[in-house]
Amino acid sequence: MSKKITQWHPAFCSAMELEFIKEKGKLEYEREHEINSKPIKMDLLVIKKKSSENVENEIGRDFFERYNIFEYKNPKDGLNIDTFFKVVAYASLYKANASEVNGIRAEEITISFVRESKPKKLFSILKKNGVEICQRYKGIYDLQGCPFFRAQIIVSSELDLKEHLWLKSLTSKMQEVEAEELIKRTKTLEEKGDKVNADSVMQIALDENSVVFGIVKEDKQMCEALVRLMKPELDAAVGAKEKEGIEILVETMRDMGGTDEAIVARLMEKYNLKEKDAKAYL
Repeated sequence: MSKKITQWHPAFCSAMELEFIKEKGKLEYEREHEINSKPIKMDLLVIKKKSSENVENEIGRDFFERYNIFEYKNPKDGLNIDTFFKVVAYASLYKANASEVNGIRAEEITISFVRESKPKKLFSILKKNGVEICQRYKGIYDLQGCPFFRAQIIVSSELDLKEHLWLKSLTSKMQEVEAEELIKRTKTLEEKGDKVNADSVMQIALDENSVVFGIVKEDKQMCEALVRLMKPELDAAVGAKEKEGIEILVETMRDMGGTDEAIVARLMEKYNLKEKDAKAYL
């Protein structure tokens, strides 16, 4: 059975736009960037700050400069020292590609790394190389002493749920309270662009946490809200998870010598299937 590949990066870009929903007039987003006449495409998000005015969100507060480069690592990817230097190199290329010499100054660029869990090994290597790691806010670590560019690492699992719901929703370890908060927050959005971004985040959350959303769906109030928001997507995600579980159960019982009659009876009991529907899995 081929497994669907989760497209994390587009959902991350959408989550970041929602993170800075209060800063719409101050920021613009470049979801990919091509360098030189023969393009090098960076799978990075560049957030450009339009003025010197500070931003409210903790991720950018007292940190954002004119050009802010983000590297996102999904929950299955690591963040290591080579990734760190790769992004420093991309930031250097970004600076060097200005239309005139020093048209983009190094102090106008920041680098942010986003990962669900804390990269302890990377922290250790950076410290050995003279970089001081200071927690500016909960889950947001400044890397002080990095050459050329100011940098930070954002550990999304440590972020405050109320303040950073959208980033925290890019996970395969979502809890019921987080799923409920995501549904509630999505309901409050009114602008079309915000709803489109929320849909991208919600789809990842559903695909990666279908069991949790299946539980939340049993709550009448949450169920009504979720059905209105994304009924087809939820049913597909939960249905796919259930189908996978049924297929695994059938294969396991066959390996143990189970008869067709025993398998059908077990499927009818465990998944509340009708006899003809259970037989379809044989």
